[in-house]
Amino acid sequence: MYNRLIDKIINHLDKGTYELLDIDGYRIDIKDGSWILIRPSGTENKIRFYMQSYSKERLKELLDLAEFLLKSSAIEMGIKLGNLKKYVELGRS
Repeated sequence: MYNRLIDKIINHLDKGTYELLDIDGYRIDIKDGSWILIRPSGTENKIRFYMQSYSKERLKELLDLAEFLLKSSAIEMGIKLGNLKKYVELGRS
């Protein structure tokens, strides 16, 4: 499921608008300055998503996209998801 999620997110983005780094999971650096890090938990049977963006609106777009792709991948693969937990911290200026 992990690799399928990476592929789905990359396929959803326009070519040339991101750079993929595969250190400590997969980090997708988007040209607008946003990024998504997807990595399996080292201690639990979980996949963790970390995101950062330049605005609350863009962060919500990325969060909604990741949640949609996660749920659709689980349905396609016949996997039941546990509880999805969201934690959003807004930067301090």
